[in-house]
Amino acid sequence: RSKSKDEVSLLEKLAAGAATGAIGSAVANPLDVVRVRMTVEGGRIDASTGELVTGMRAGHKPRWTSSVDCFFSTWRHEGIVSGLWRGVGATVARASLLSAGRDARARERTRTHAQTHPRTHA
Repeated sequence: RSKSKDEVSLLEKLAAGAATGAIGSAVANPLDVVRVRMTVEGGRIDASTGELVTGMRAGHKPRWTSSVDCFFSTWRHEGIVSGLWRGVGATVARASLLSAGRDARARERTRTHAQTHPRTHA
């Protein structure tokens, strides 16, 4: 089958999907770090002691009062790169692979649909 000059190859589709996944996950990583930390911090607080009585940190006082407090505290004490972008390598790798496959599949499905239903894609 001959390829038109406007047709995008599978490799290009995979690369585009991987790039969007990598960029998106890298940008969102600080929020993911905060989300995970706040989830671990979750639990019921005893009003008399101020300590968590349920959850993974039961017996300890909460470290942060809010997600914003967690974000800025992490930034201050651990830094931007070693704190807020902790684990970014694994996150980017996972998102790149998932996004590459998903996006390439969706683009291929759209192309196939356009070929089999030309009137809906004029």
